[in-house]
Amino acid sequence: MGIDIDRLENDCKDFINCLTCQICHGILLDTKIAQCDHYFCNRCISKWLEEHGTCPECRKPIMANGFTTCSIFMKRAFESLKIKCQYQDCDMVSSYCDFEERENIHMEIYKLY
Repeated sequence: MGIDIDRLENDCKDFINCLTCQICHGILLDTKIAQCDHYFCNRCISKWLEEHGTCPECRKPIMANGFTTCSIFMKRAFESLKIKCQYQDCDMVSSYCDFEERENIHMEIYKLY
C-alpha cells in the first residue's frame, strides 16, 4: 500500500525538480535518458552533443544513439501536469500533452496584435 498523499510535508517542488531538464532547467519535453541516468529534453541534449561528447551533468562520455525514453510512470507524471499559457493576458491552462500545440496557436494569435 502506498503512502497517503495527505502525509506529504512539502508542496512537491522537489518532485517537480526531478522532472526538469538538466540543461535548460525547464520541465522536460520529449525526454531522453542518458546512459548515466541523467534526463534531458531531446532538443537540449541534441544541441549539446553537437559540440560535446559528454553528459553535461556528470561529464561521462555519452553516445547520441545510447539514449532511452522515459518510463510509463514518468509519462503519467508528466500527463498530470497543468501548464499555464506563457502570455499574461491569457487564462488558458493546458495539459502537458497538448500545451505545445496550443502555445503555437496562441503565438500566431498574439503576433497579430
